[in-house]
Amino acid sequence: MGEFKLHIIGLRPQDVTGIFKDREDKLSQLRELVCDPSAKLICIIGRSGIGKTALVCKLCCELEFGQLQPREAASGTGVNGIIYIDCREENRLTLERLFHDVGRLLGGSASDDLMNCWGDSSQSLAEKVRFLLGKLRQGFYLLMLDNFERLLGAERRFKDHELETFVDICLQAPHAMRIIATSRERMVLQGPGRRSARMLSLESGLPETDGISLLRDLDPDGRLGLRECPEELLRKAVQQC
Repeated sequence: MGEFKLHIIGLRPQDVTGIFKDREDKLSQLRELVCDPSAKLICIIGRSGIGKTALVCKLCCELEFGQLQPREAASGTGVNGIIYIDCREENRLTLERLFHDVGRLLGGSASDDLMNCWGDSSQSLAEKVRFLLGKLRQGFYLLMLDNFERLLGAERRFKDHELETFVDICLQAPHAMRIIATSRERMVLQGPGRRSARMLSLESGLPETDGISLLRDLDPDGRLGLRECPEELLRKAVQQC
């Protein structure tokens, strides 16, 4: 058997190697959620700058390098494939883009099958979504959506009907994909599928000692004056942040 190759579409939003501080309790909760087959959508909620993206990127890094291995993943790996999407991008998230990205992720005939399905006017939107999810029945796949609040409109519901249909069916149909999103706002979900959604709230920043340590780590060569700065001054900076 050949060596398994992890397929990744897009870029992980942050490189957290060596600078991830604290949040071990939340990281532990997130690990448990992503390994729970009943949790199909996991949303990390909190204000801007509180560390939502860093937390998710730490988890994704563990999956990429096989340090975290859900039982559904390919042998010896943490994940079969990952799609990273920043919802602020000009190439905004649409259902058509998801068809393209999943096709690129799977490759081969699956890519052609998905694009033929998307272009088939005889199929309903729901049928197309179920066909896409049917291509993800085995293994463990991750769809990471950063800045998810950009997709929400009035009453914190989806602005895009196609994406709303996609998420609704994802929450109810069998498949091997987890959606992990970061958002400043808590989305409103309706219907029986909401039982498959999990919300993880980040309500406070780093403890002062970890914040001070992070500032020093961000100045490894001392050029910014943080490495040798008196602790009390760094403590004030952390408090202001």
